[in-house]
Amino acid sequence: MKEGVVTVTRENCQEE
Repeated sequence: MKEGVVTVTRENCQEE
């Protein structure tokens, strides 16, 4: 698992 990918996914979810 890559932390970078998880961080980007979490930010995208919060933006919506």
